[in-house]
Amino acid sequence: MFKLAPEIRHVQQSQSWPTRLASPKPNLVAWSSDIRPRLREWYDTIPSPTKAHPSSIFANQAYWDAVYENSILLLYRPQSKVRLSTVEALSKSHEAAYDLIASVKILQREGRLDVLWRWAHQLILAGLTVIYGLWQSKEIRDRSSVGSSIAVLQSCASTLSAMSEIFQGAAACRDVFEVLSSTTIDWLITNSAEAADGTPMELENRVEDLLLQLQASRGNAQTTEFNTFDLTNMLNTDNFASERC
Repeated sequence: MFKLAPEIRHVQQSQSWPTRLASPKPNLVAWSSDIRPRLREWYDTIPSPTKAHPSSIFANQAYWDAVYENSILLLYRPQSKVRLSTVEALSKSHEAAYDLIASVKILQREGRLDVLWRWAHQLILAGLTVIYGLWQSKEIRDRSSVGSSIAVLQSCASTLSAMSEIFQGAAACRDVFEVLSSTTIDWLITNSAEAADGTPMELENRVEDLLLQLQASRGNAQTTEFNTFDLTNMLNTDNFASERC
């Protein structure tokens, strides 16, 4: 997986590079069809967790599940160069995000999380993917009850909160995600399942003012990246700065 995950990032990033004869871009469709079975093969050949030392993170099945789910999430996450993802891609990324949040929560409860900044990044990416799918697609909303959507958002927020107690770098991510998730929960409750699709832009417009209020409550009047909130770009970010998420 340490080779497959970087490959996913490289191929996705290369789609925005200038076309050059010396280094042609990979065919995204053909590559996607090729890497999916390789990811599954990796997961199917994971050594039994019982062979690892009981105190090791490798002894927990949730760790291996999280690594696999994160790779699927990276593969299908919305791309900044493709503003409208297919329903299939949204569905696969949404399902992977649900499972990743559950796996990270298990690891956090059992005190098995090792590199906290990495897990914090993966967790907020999963949470943002859930939010994006709910706002973007009625099909996504129809597949999950309002109750289950609210539960997974609250689970993500509570896990981030618990992580921030021992890793201060996760505090900014926690604060921003709480704003995003609460806005989404309010929207889910006040809008029926038959309502027209929301859009990331609609969410961004609603949240921008709330983020500025959050920023002001911290006593920071300077302009930051919160002022230009863009959910799709956040989903394409592979490393959030800890002090600002």
